[in-house]
Amino acid sequence: MTSKLYEDIAPRVQQVRRRIENAAQKAGRNANEITLVGVTKTQPIEAVRALLQAGVTNIGENRVQEMLDKQPQLTGIPHKMHLIGHLQRNKAKFLSGNIDMLQSLDSAETMVALEKVYDAAGKTLDVLIEVNIGREDSKSGVNPDAVETLAEKIMASDTLRLKGLMAIPPI
Repeated sequence: MTSKLYEDIAPRVQQVRRRIENAAQKAGRNANEITLVGVTKTQPIEAVRALLQAGVTNIGENRVQEMLDKQPQLTGIPHKMHLIGHLQRNKAKFLSGNIDMLQSLDSAETMVALEKVYDAAGKTLDVLIEVNIGREDSKSGVNPDAVETLAEKIMASDTLRLKGLMAIPPI
């Protein structure tokens, strides 16, 4: 049961969906082709459950540890988990079976670490290349001139499936 504290989530989700439909229509796209990812970082599990009950089936976590803490509490609730934050190579071992998409692949070294983990598990992983389009030192992501090289490496992988780009703009 959803707490009264989070009862405003469902109407807010509907409002966001209407905005997506309007934007898609203006762009000549089908709104069903657009995936709404509810970012749940720092939110309590009750809020995450309310979001899932409101029909948002893709959720995004920024940190591996927070994702690992929440996943067992979501067992039996249909959802897809996206890791949206920077991934340290040494944490790749925690992802197999816990995420459906990594939105922040930013180096060939991290790619190799993921391949090793997912090859051993006999699984595949959808990924987005994180692009630091402002070339800011304070942000992660590959520089725009390195995207093609990383994309080619990912496309040659039997384990990782390149689904697109995630861009980090300048402030």
